[in-house]
Amino acid sequence: MKMNIAMAADVYYKDQLEVAMKSILLYNRNVHFFLLNKDFTERKQFLSRNENAEESYHEN
Repeated sequence: MKMNIAMAADVYYKDQLEVAMKSILLYNRNVHFFLLNKDFTERKQFLSRNENAEESYHEN
C-alpha cells in the first residue's frame, strides 16, 4: 500500500523533520513525502540523504 505523507516545517526544524522521516521509513517501504516549505535551500541534499537512509533501513 502506498502511503503519502505531507509535512510542513522551516529550516529551523530540519533535524526534527529528518528524524520523523527516518522513523517512518524504518517501518514502512512505499512512502512518499511531500514537504511544504519555501525556504529549504539545501532541498536536493536533504532529499538525497533521506533516500539513502531509506535504502539502508530496508537492507537490514
